[in-house]
Amino acid sequence: MAAYYRAHQRKPGWPSENLTRSTIMKKLSAIALTLMMTLGAASAAQASVAACTAINSAKLKKEITMANKYGNTAKAAALEEALANIETNCAVKEQKEAQEKVTKLEKKLVKAQKEVTEAQADLQKAQAQGKTSKITKYQNKISEKQAKVEQVSSELETARANLAALNS
Repeated sequence: MAAYYRAHQRKPGWPSENLTRSTIMKKLSAIALTLMMTLGAASAAQASVAACTAINSAKLKKEITMANKYGNTAKAAALEEALANIETNCAVKEQKEAQEKVTKLEKKLVKAQKEVTEAQADLQKAQAQGKTSKITKYQNKISEKQAKVEQVSSELETARANLAALNS
């Protein structure tokens, strides 16, 4: 992607374009979100890469046409190289984001499991002291913490499925 952005800097006298980097990213996000909602998790990950590739390919092809039209062969060559690498760049970006999400959720799961363990230790102390109000309090706390563990586990499973789909 870096080669693409270096290669497509505007030259004086070139027609102005409505497609800026932020506009492309917004369109990409909207397309990816729509595709993810309509497709399954595995298909959504692949659809996101396809959307990224399609949007960036269209933009690059337009830039190549403009470069050739104005006789800028060096820019056209650089853009052709960027076009050849687009799918790889999009896939790598999506894989990196998916891996970061898995890592973040794994840490969140460990933290939630630790909170359950701490609440269970507090419950045991309350039971040893025979304090019924605290026993009920800690039992409720354990139930809440276990629900959080289950939620995070579910999110982690989905994130791992997305990552596996991208790696295949």
